[in-house]
Amino acid sequence: MRGSTTSSTYSLSGPTRSRSSAKSRAAAAKSSRSAWFVPRGGKSTSVGHILYYFGSKDRLLLEALRWSEAALAEERRALLAGRTAPELDHGWQQDLEALVAQGADRGVLTADDAAGRAGELLALLDGLSTRVVLGQRGADRGGALASARSTAERLIGRPEPTGA
Repeated sequence: MRGSTTSSTYSLSGPTRSRSSAKSRAAAAKSSRSAWFVPRGGKSTSVGHILYYFGSKDRLLLEALRWSEAALAEERRALLAGRTAPELDHGWQQDLEALVAQGADRGVLTADDAAGRAGELLALLDGLSTRVVLGQRGADRGGALASARSTAERLIGRPEPTGA
Protein backbone atom coordinates (compact mmCIF):
# COMPACT_ATOMS: atom_id res chain seq x y z
CA MET A 1 0.00 0.00 0.00
CA ARG A 2 1.51 3.24 -1.12
CA GLY A 3 1.71 6.30 1.17
CA SER A 4 1.45 4.34 4.41
CA THR A 5 1.13 6.36 7.58
CA THR A 6 4.22 6.61 9.72
CA SER A 7 4.45 7.45 13.39
CA SER A 8 6.02 10.81 12.56
CA THR A 9 2.75 11.86 10.91
CA TYR A 10 1.05 11.75 14.35
CA SER A 11 3.95 13.03 16.41
CA LEU A 12 3.15 15.87 18.79
CA SER A 13 6.68 17.25 18.68
CA GLY A 14 6.80 20.23 16.35
CA PRO A 15 8.58 19.94 13.00
CA THR A 16 8.12 16.19 12.50
CA ARG A 17 4.39 16.62 11.89
CA SER A 18 3.40 16.26 8.29
CA ARG A 19 1.54 18.98 6.47
CA SER A 20 -1.29 16.61 5.63
CA SER A 21 -1.98 15.80 9.29
CA ALA A 22 -1.93 19.53 10.14
CA LYS A 23 -4.45 20.13 7.34
CA SER A 24 -6.58 17.25 8.64
CA ARG A 25 -6.60 18.70 12.16
CA ALA A 26 -7.46 22.15 10.82
CA ALA A 27 -10.34 20.72 8.78
CA ALA A 28 -11.57 18.76 11.80
CA ALA A 29 -11.44 21.87 13.97
CA LYS A 30 -13.62 23.72 11.49
CA SER A 31 -16.28 21.05 11.65
CA SER A 32 -18.95 22.08 14.15
CA ARG A 33 -19.36 18.54 15.47
CA SER A 34 -15.68 17.87 16.07
CA ALA A 35 -14.54 21.35 17.14
CA TRP A 36 -15.36 20.46 20.74
CA PHE A 37 -13.06 17.49 20.70
CA VAL A 38 -9.85 18.79 19.12
CA PRO A 39 -7.32 19.77 21.76
CA ARG A 40 -4.81 22.50 20.96
CA GLY A 41 -1.78 21.02 19.23
CA GLY A 42 -2.86 17.42 19.71
CA LYS A 43 -4.72 14.60 18.06
CA SER A 44 -8.45 14.86 17.82
CA THR A 45 -10.77 12.61 19.76
CA SER A 46 -13.41 11.11 17.55
CA VAL A 47 -17.01 12.12 17.98
CA GLY A 48 -17.79 8.42 18.11
CA HIS A 49 -15.69 7.98 21.25
CA ILE A 50 -17.40 10.90 22.95
CA LEU A 51 -20.85 9.66 22.02
CA TYR A 52 -19.97 6.12 23.13
CA TYR A 53 -19.04 7.28 26.63
CA PHE A 54 -21.42 10.23 27.08
CA GLY A 55 -24.24 9.80 24.57
CA SER A 56 -24.43 13.51 23.65
CA LYS A 57 -22.69 16.86 24.00
CA ASP A 58 -25.22 17.78 26.69
CA ARG A 59 -24.27 14.72 28.71
CA LEU A 60 -20.57 15.55 28.26
CA LEU A 61 -21.20 19.09 29.52
CA LEU A 62 -23.19 17.77 32.48
CA GLU A 63 -20.40 15.39 33.43
CA ALA A 64 -17.81 18.17 33.09
CA LEU A 65 -19.89 20.37 35.40
CA ARG A 66 -20.23 17.54 37.92
CA TRP A 67 -16.49 17.00 37.86
CA SER A 68 -15.87 20.74 38.28
CA GLU A 69 -18.31 21.02 41.19
CA ALA A 70 -16.70 18.01 42.90
CA ALA A 71 -13.27 19.60 42.51
CA LEU A 72 -14.55 22.89 43.95
CA ALA A 73 -16.18 21.05 46.86
CA GLU A 74 -12.88 19.34 47.66
CA GLU A 75 -11.08 22.68 47.55
CA ARG A 76 -13.70 24.26 49.80
CA ARG A 77 -13.45 21.37 52.28
CA ALA A 78 -9.66 21.75 52.34
CA LEU A 79 -9.97 25.48 53.06
CA LEU A 80 -12.47 24.88 55.85
CA ALA A 81 -10.70 21.82 57.27
CA GLY A 82 -10.49 21.91 61.01
CA ARG A 83 -13.03 24.70 61.34
CA THR A 84 -16.42 24.07 62.87
CA ALA A 85 -19.66 25.93 62.28
CA PRO A 86 -19.40 27.80 65.60
CA GLU A 87 -15.91 29.01 64.65
CA LEU A 88 -17.18 30.30 61.31
CA ASP A 89 -20.00 32.22 63.02
CA HIS A 90 -17.67 33.59 65.67
CA GLY A 91 -16.55 36.50 63.44
CA TRP A 92 -20.14 37.58 62.83
CA GLN A 93 -20.88 37.32 66.54
CA GLN A 94 -17.85 39.46 67.43
CA ASP A 95 -18.72 42.12 64.87
CA LEU A 96 -22.34 42.36 66.01
CA GLU A 97 -21.28 42.47 69.67
CA ALA A 98 -18.86 45.32 68.94
CA LEU A 99 -21.50 47.31 67.03
CA VAL A 100 -24.15 46.83 69.72
CA ALA A 101 -21.72 47.68 72.54
CA GLN A 102 -20.49 50.76 70.67
CA GLY A 103 -24.06 51.93 70.07
CA ALA A 104 -24.93 51.40 73.75
CA ASP A 105 -21.79 53.27 74.87
CA ARG A 106 -22.72 56.22 72.67
CA GLY A 107 -26.28 56.20 73.97
CA VAL A 108 -27.91 55.51 70.61
CA LEU A 109 -28.96 51.92 71.45
CA THR A 110 -30.60 50.46 74.56
CA ALA A 111 -28.82 47.11 74.73
CA ASP A 112 -27.82 46.07 78.23
CA ASP A 113 -26.33 42.72 77.15
CA ALA A 114 -24.37 43.24 73.91
CA ALA A 115 -23.31 39.59 73.61
CA GLY A 116 -26.84 38.29 74.19
CA ARG A 117 -28.44 40.73 71.77
CA ALA A 118 -25.77 40.04 69.13
CA GLY A 119 -26.50 36.31 69.40
CA GLU A 120 -30.22 36.95 68.97
CA LEU A 121 -29.60 39.18 65.95
CA LEU A 122 -27.29 36.60 64.40
CA ALA A 123 -29.91 33.87 64.85
CA LEU A 124 -32.54 36.15 63.31
CA LEU A 125 -30.35 36.97 60.29
CA ASP A 126 -29.43 33.30 59.79
CA GLY A 127 -33.08 32.29 59.83
CA LEU A 128 -34.23 35.04 57.50
CA SER A 129 -31.41 34.44 55.00
CA THR A 130 -32.08 30.69 54.97
CA ARG A 131 -35.75 31.30 54.12
CA VAL A 132 -34.81 33.68 51.30
CA VAL A 133 -32.16 31.32 49.87
CA LEU A 134 -34.57 28.37 49.95
CA GLY A 135 -37.22 30.45 48.20
CA GLN A 136 -39.90 29.80 50.79
CA ARG A 137 -43.30 31.34 50.17
CA GLY A 138 -43.42 34.97 51.21
CA ALA A 139 -39.66 35.11 51.82
CA ASP A 140 -37.89 37.70 49.73
CA ARG A 141 -34.99 40.06 50.29
CA GLY A 142 -37.13 43.12 50.94
CA GLY A 143 -39.35 41.35 53.46
CA ALA A 144 -36.32 39.85 55.22
CA LEU A 145 -34.71 43.28 55.55
CA ALA A 146 -37.94 44.78 56.92
CA SER A 147 -38.27 41.96 59.47
CA ALA A 148 -34.63 42.29 60.49
CA ARG A 149 -34.97 46.06 60.98
CA SER A 150 -38.19 45.89 63.00
CA THR A 151 -36.89 43.08 65.22
CA ALA A 152 -33.53 44.82 65.72
CA GLU A 153 -35.44 47.97 66.70
CA ARG A 154 -37.25 45.99 69.43
CA LEU A 155 -34.08 44.21 70.62
CA ILE A 156 -31.65 47.11 70.65
CA GLY A 157 -33.92 50.07 69.98
CA ARG A 158 -33.17 53.70 70.46
CA PRO A 159 -33.55 55.20 73.89
CA GLU A 160 -36.63 57.30 74.60
CA PRO A 161 -35.98 60.98 74.16
CA THR A 162 -35.87 62.88 77.40
CA GLY A 163 -38.15 65.88 77.76
CA ALA A 164 -36.59 69.32 77.71
